[in-house]
Formats: sequence, structure tokens, C-alpha cells
Amino acid sequence: MSVTLRGNRYHYRFQIEGKSYSGVCDGCDVRALDPGKAKRMAEAFEASVRERLMREEAERKELEADVRRNKSVTALIENYRYELTGGRPVALDEAFELALSKPSRRQCQGEYLSQKRSHWRDFAAYMAATYPEATDMARVRKSHCESFVQLLTMKGRFVKEVQYTRPGKRREKSISYTRDYGVSPKTIKEITGTCKWVFSRIMEDAGLVRNPWDGVVLPALDPVAREVFTPDELRMIWDGIQTAKPRTSFNVISMEASPPESR
Repeated sequence: MSVTLRGNRYHYRFQIEGKSYSGVCDGCDVRALDPGKAKRMAEAFEASVRERLMREEAERKELEADVRRNKSVTALIENYRYELTGGRPVALDEAFELALSKPSRRQCQGEYLSQKRSHWRDFAAYMAATYPEATDMARVRKSHCESFVQLLTMKGRFVKEVQYTRPGKRREKSISYTRDYGVSPKTIKEITGTCKWVFSRIMEDAGLVRNPWDGVVLPALDPVAREVFTPDELRMIWDGIQTAKPRTSFNVISMEASPPESR
């Protein structure tokens, strides 16, 4: 206890964790009370103030410790993502097929499906080689996606070796080549669009709070300047269409048409 009579009223002064506190003990005026009673009331008042401040200091320390453990609300969600979302760890290798299995109004098929699968395999291979600790969807960060875009912009596809088979007259033909070339901004948009699509399709399954591809800046599409066809060029195109022999048959609606007249 540390109370001191100053004038007609008692004052308290003490330290908690190196920080000093002082003030007036309310209701402890010696002019209205017996000096002994006033001092006891001052000591009780000081004790109550000290206890309250120590409790507040303990709560502050606990809050700071919790903040240090989680650093932010986002980190808190990251630590308890599966409990909060009901999701589970989804490996990058299985993500595309899981996204593909989701109900959809339009199903990917044929060459388009092969391209999208190739896009995702490129991203998954890049992540495995560059960020081996990010083995599942929940560990992918926006910085990882931006790094992948930078790679596509500067060096092209990550997986350079391509191998596949194509049906032949007698047997399947094996084809392989190396992709030692860059990719256009349009292709980068298609590749990253596939990656964003996969994440958006299985966010709930993978326990994701947000899509890491949101807000990732892509290289601007190069505008292509085209001149309008002249009447003579249009006539040449028309004549070429009329004289060309189709290689395959199609069901075409027949109609009367005449070549465009030059102006």
C-alpha cells in the first residue's frame, strides 16, 4: 500500500510493469472523516485501483499474445479454416479433376478440355518446383500467382517438354517437342483464367476464404490495327468462296446471293 496525505486528502502512487500510476483517493478527506478511518479508506481505494489496473494489464497481455499468435483476423481464419468452412486440404494435383466433377451448365470437352487441363498442370508443376511447401490449395497465395504470371510473361510455359499420341492409319503416332517460345498476353489470360476457374469452383471444398487469383494483374492485350477491306478485296474474297471446293460436307442452308457490288 502506498498512500500519502497531501493537504486534506490522501493520494495514491504505485507502479505496475514499470508504469507509474497516481491519483486522489476519492472520499478520503480528513476534514470529513476520522484521520484513521480516512487512511484506511484511502488504502482500500488504492488497493481497488491497483487490482483493476493489474487485471486490465493481464487482459492486455493476453490480447497481445493472441494477436502475436494470429497476427490478424485473416491469420486467425487461416489457422482455423477447415473448422470454420467445413473444407479439407485439397492437393493441387487433384484440384482440376475435382473442379471438373462439379455440376455445370456447359461441360468442357475435346480439345478445349485438353487445353484447360494442360494449363492447370503447368501451374501445378510450377508450384511444386518453386514453392514445394504449398502442396494444397489453401497454401497458394496471391504472390505465388503473380510470380507465375511473371514467368509466363518473361519465359513462356513452365513445362517445356510436350508429349502426346495421335491416331495414325496403322498405329498411334507419338509426338514430342519442346516449347522454347514465349506466350502472348491472350494466351496468358487463357492460362490464368483456367487457374482462377479451378479455385473458384472448389473454394468451399478446399476451405478457401478468398481466391488468390482475385486482383492479379495480367499483361495488357496488344491491340491489332486492321484496315477495312476495299470493294475489290471483298469481291476477291467472294469469288474465292464461290470457287473453293469444301473438303468436308456440311449441312448448309441454301440461299440466293449475289456478289457485293463495288461502290
